[in-house]
Amino acid sequence: MLIKLCFIYFVCVFINSCGSDTGGSASGPLGNQSVAGSTATFLTYKNTLFALDRGILKVFDISLPTPRLENEINVFGAQTLHIYEDYLYMGGVIGVDIFDISIPQVPLNVGFYSHVRSCDPIVVEDDIGYVTLRTAGDCGRISRDSLDILDVSDPSKPTLLKSFPMSSPWGLAKTPDFLAVCQEGIGLALVDVVDIDDISLISRHSAIKCFDLIYYDERLVTTADNGIGQYAIEGETLTPLSIIPIKNFRAR
Repeated sequence: MLIKLCFIYFVCVFINSCGSDTGGSASGPLGNQSVAGSTATFLTYKNTLFALDRGILKVFDISLPTPRLENEINVFGAQTLHIYEDYLYMGGVIGVDIFDISIPQVPLNVGFYSHVRSCDPIVVEDDIGYVTLRTAGDCGRISRDSLDILDVSDPSKPTLLKSFPMSSPWGLAKTPDFLAVCQEGIGLALVDVVDIDDISLISRHSAIKCFDLIYYDERLVTTADNGIGQYAIEGETLTPLSIIPIKNFRAR
């Protein structure tokens, strides 16, 4: 949890220091989706804080100076949070739970996508969900590492569109041109997902041994072996802008 708190804090510093005029927050939604790492365990939305605590979704009212716990919901195996429009997506060890948060303090479970036991994040854009599944460590015993692409246009009935094999995929972020995926021990992969029926690897940046990503204002912010980095994106080219070195840095 401390690592993730630091990740969001440093992202706020990066974004604010660049003078963006969007007014977005790194821990809350920009426009209609999350601006946070795909392995985030807490997010803010409409004066509400959602936080995962060992399989329990805790909902806080943060409209007042002192936050107040409003709700607690058991969600088996939930590990990560992502917001898209009025829906909260929770990646977990057995699938993706989808909650309607149009009334934020009263989340309503409306859908579930089941997958083999594995980990874990999901990001959503334009009614398409991107889920990475990995079986390394304690994530699962069934040998299936992949990028699953879902149709979530009807959140009550998420359906699998395509499964693309990948080795140890971890955190991910969607940019206008590609999907960026961290592959443990391999590096950062840029994947072409424009045509779901013809997914392909665009390039791999083996020097960026990342665990998680945030895409914001034509930049990628990464958590990697060597700390927290920021990269400008131009086509397939990633140009280093800054790095905060942290020894023995791990996402979790």
